[in-house]
Amino acid sequence: MMNTLRSIVFLLFLVEVCSGVCAWSATDAPQGAADQVSLSSFLNKAGGKLSCYFTIEDVDDDRPLDERQLPSTMPESKAQLLAFLKTQLSDAYVFVDPSRREVVHIVRRALKNRSQYPLDAPVSITYTGLLYWLPDAIGTVINGRVVSERAILSTRTRIDTVTNISVKDIKQPVRKILTCTTPLNGYSRILWRSTVGRNRTNGDEVVFVQFFGPSQDLPVVPSTEKPIREVHINAGGSTK
Repeated sequence: MMNTLRSIVFLLFLVEVCSGVCAWSATDAPQGAADQVSLSSFLNKAGGKLSCYFTIEDVDDDRPLDERQLPSTMPESKAQLLAFLKTQLSDAYVFVDPSRREVVHIVRRALKNRSQYPLDAPVSITYTGLLYWLPDAIGTVINGRVVSERAILSTRTRIDTVTNISVKDIKQPVRKILTCTTPLNGYSRILWRSTVGRNRTNGDEVVFVQFFGPSQDLPVVPSTEKPIREVHINAGGSTK
């Protein structure tokens, strides 16, 4: 009888211990993972709060910026935002556009360290047509090294195929042309994203540029397929 009572007491003790462990796991475990958001989600929310916009320049590797996870806590000022992004994205340059102070550029360091990075190259162009085809028009000036993105780069994203622009005799670095020709009013907080990859037709390295479009007008397109990038020049407008 005594052994039976001891066994019952021991079992009750084990139940109490397990209950305490389970209760701690549910309420007291670190919540870091639950407080993480993707870079795109963070920028969209921060841009809305602080009235700013972003561009992203990335490379086609296994650590794309768009898939980075950041703490979800929102900075209270633009200065705090810049400091936060510089800390979280240690392999990227983060800087304010000198002409459009509302725009923050995020550029992988590996790109800015290149001596002939296409988005730093100055070009002269006159163009009227869809913003979507502007990179192809620029590419005709610099040997096809900049093209419009034909593929969807993430599982849920936007592609701008409705915005029309007109630029005349503009001579600026490619990054500045892409940024200054994109409208801000009602546009996505991420204006555009570029990715350095390979043309699957000939293997040449090119910069694929994708504009995200008006924030409310364009549908979010789901995709689970790996991007298929092809180069073909058809600016859909006029160039000189």
